[in-house]
Amino acid sequence: MQEMLLSNKGNPIGYGIGWEVIDDAEHPYVEHPGSGYGSQALMRLYPNEGFAIVIMSNFEGYDHEGVVDAAANVVLSMLAGQ
Repeated sequence: MQEMLLSNKGNPIGYGIGWEVIDDAEHPYVEHPGSGYGSQALMRLYPNEGFAIVIMSNFEGYDHEGVVDAAANVVLSMLAGQ
């Protein structure tokens, strides 16, 4: 589900099954956003580093990607210091 799917011509399409696949980053990850009336959520998994970040809120309209990026930077810097 987390492996990049390919188009009929063999080109990467950016998604697995239900997961957006970001494999060209320094720390590759997969993520799945979700939202509903008055809520937003984002789950991001860093399989190589062995951690995940999940945020859920009943407030729409904030930069949820930015919040997860900031949290991931904190965790990754802590892991680098070990």
